[in-house]
Order: sequence, then structure tokens, then C-alpha cells
Amino acid sequence: MQQQGYKLSQQVPDDIFSGTILAFIKKMKRSIGFTLAFCLLLPTSILAKDYSLLLVSNADKTYVNDISQNLINNLADSNIRIRTANNHNESITDQYDLIVTIGSQLAHEALQDTSSETPVFSLLIPEQIATHINPGNSRTWAAQVIDQPFKRQLQLIKVLIGSNKKTGVILGPASSVHKRDIERTSKETGIAVNYEIIETSDMIIPALKKALEENDIILSIPDPDVYNKNTIRGILLLTYRNKIPVIGYSKSYIKAGATAGIYSTPDQIANDATKHIKDYFDNGKKFKQKIYYPDSYSLEINKRVASTMQLKNYDKDAIIKQIKSQQ
Repeated sequence: MQQQGYKLSQQVPDDIFSGTILAFIKKMKRSIGFTLAFCLLLPTSILAKDYSLLLVSNADKTYVNDISQNLINNLADSNIRIRTANNHNESITDQYDLIVTIGSQLAHEALQDTSSETPVFSLLIPEQIATHINPGNSRTWAAQVIDQPFKRQLQLIKVLIGSNKKTGVILGPASSVHKRDIERTSKETGIAVNYEIIETSDMIIPALKKALEENDIILSIPDPDVYNKNTIRGILLLTYRNKIPVIGYSKSYIKAGATAGIYSTPDQIANDATKHIKDYFDNGKKFKQKIYYPDSYSLEINKRVASTMQLKNYDKDAIIKQIKSQQ
């Protein structure tokens, strides 16, 4: 009996251990599977590294405040923590991974702070200013400009009025740098573009009269010496009397009397900025390009003026669809 018991005791442990090992392995597989499944269910902000962002904007301006608030809402569920400030000097900027400024003045202030090396992303800034900004101490910087691409504007003319029409453009000291880009885009779209170049606002009326004589439509390019509070009324009155459509560059300009135009709303600007900011962090804190044009945009048509110009295509959604199909 002792020998039999001994032999039995020699056999039992092997069965027990083999069963225990198999059970253990199965249990571990279930545990690992559960852990992976649990991790997949966790919010990205828990799994990914948290980043800090300083948003500098002038909250007193409604348009700017709308962009700022939309941007904050868009990033609320991300792993990017946002602190807001009205002035660049309110914070120790080196505590942040990225500074986002809204408006040209705040962009200039942030980039002139040579004591900081924190990268800057500037929103709501004209391209003509963005191309001339020289960031101090060669810091990383990019801008999302307010200007719509020339190709998009010429495509609007093509869809709304026709490709066989001649387009007049008046350029001032600031916008003259775009002449070569407009010429290139003119060839790409097949739309003829003629230029009048002025040096001061006093030259605008003679230049406009000549442009009206030689062209079927006027494309407005932002320039403080061409389009400002002292000149816009006269420009719109003269073009209206001559029944020459004007393509504007802002919603307020179109409401004032321009025929139509493409622009970006505060939420569209914020949506584009959200994408670029996320891409910046996903790309190892690197911007994919230095200047970003608006990806999202809206079309506004002044129906009263368009009717006077004998334009009947008022379906904004259809026009935008055609423009996007050509891009």
C-alpha cells in the first residue's frame, strides 16, 4: 500500500501541474485580451501624451471671439490643454508646446519675443503680411491666412459668369507681389486677367475707369491702398453704374454692394485651425507647410446686385460643388 500510494503521489502532481499550466495560459490569454480591449476603449487623451497650448486673442472683437471659442470647443475632447490670454506678455510662453495667435498684431508681438523659442501658429492674418514676417531667433512658425486662393476665386468667376470674360485686377503696393501668382493661375484656369497697378489711393479712380473699359468683371484683391473705407463706396458705385460685377473678399464687402465672393466663417476658420494643430502634434511638432490657405469656405451672393448684372445662377451649393470639382 505504501508503494501504491507512493506511485500515485508521483503521478498526480504531473496531472495537476499540467492542468494548472493550461488553465493559467488560458487565463493569461483572456486577461491580455481584456486589457487590450480595455485600452482600446480608453479616451485618446489618457493613452497619448498631453500637450499645452496658449491661445492669445483679443476677446473684445466678436469675430475673433467666435473663432477662439469654436477652437476651444473643437479641442475640448483632445489631449491638448488650452490656456487663453488677451496679451502675449501675460504668460511665460516657454511653458507651452505651442502658441496660437489670432490677428496680425498679436502674431507680430509673439514673434518679436526673442526670449521665447515656443513655436507659433498665427490665424486670421493676411497673406501679404504673413509672407513678410521674419520670426525672431528662427523659431518655428506657420500661418493660416484669411486670403482665398486665386485659383478658387477665378473658378468662381468661371462658374458664375463664364470663362470667356476678361477680368480686371487693381493692385496696390502691398498686393503687387501677387501679380506673378495671379498670372500663373490665369493660365491654369484659362481666364484672361488684366492689371492696373497704383502706388497711392489717389490713383484708384483713374485706374478703375480704365479697368472698367477693358474688362467684363473686377476681381478684388485685398490691399489697404486700393480697398479701404475711403475708396470702397466710390468703387462699388462706379462698377454698379457700369454694370460690371465685382468679386469681393469678405461678407461685409458683398453686403455693401459687391456682386459675390468667397470667404471663410469663424467656425470654418476654427475647424481648419483645429485640423492643422492636431496635425502639428501628430507630426512630431512640425508644420506640414508654412502658409495654409482656407480649406473650408462659403459663398455669398448679393442677389439684388447680381440681378442688375443679369446673373441668374443663385444656387450657392451648386456653385461651390462645381468649384470643388475643379480643384
